[in-house]
Amino acid sequence: QANQKYQCKECARQFAPDSVSSRPKSKYPRCPKCNKATYLHHKYKHYNRYKCGSRKCNHAFSQYHNLNIDLASSENLTGSLSMKGMRFPLHTILTALTLYFLNNTSTRAISQFLKVTSNISVSHVTISSWVHKFAPYFKEKAKIFNAQLDLNSDDWHADETVVFISGKKYYLWLAIDSET
Repeated sequence: QANQKYQCKECARQFAPDSVSSRPKSKYPRCPKCNKATYLHHKYKHYNRYKCGSRKCNHAFSQYHNLNIDLASSENLTGSLSMKGMRFPLHTILTALTLYFLNNTSTRAISQFLKVTSNISVSHVTISSWVHKFAPYFKEKAKIFNAQLDLNSDDWHADETVVFISGKKYYLWLAIDSET
């Protein structure tokens, strides 16, 4: 079928419907080096191995499968905080929040990290909204956790050991309180 133009009977404006692609889109990712089509070289349990179709490039790369956790199990993890309506798996959200809160990583860097490591495209704005949504919850959990810690211990155990790194002598000290 050819792409035909149509005319509106009321306003006489011409339009053409969106053309349908004659070739279906590939379900495989494009080559990160030359952006050509790839093919599935081998399918493993936790990742797929792809090869570039271009003989000049011949680049091979891996793409890991998403780790999806059912929403039912995520409700047990988060208590009263509901994960329903979230468009990304819990594993992805927790990875982003861990990078933000523990590593002090920017939302744009987290977005790039998820794209490179898991091939998951998440907007930095989405990650920011996750931070605003979950920050009060983590603050409450941290209060409960920190209240249970007894940091006023009188007994401390220390140990030293000598470690040689590249032929150079270093002292490594380890200290722990008796309640831990």
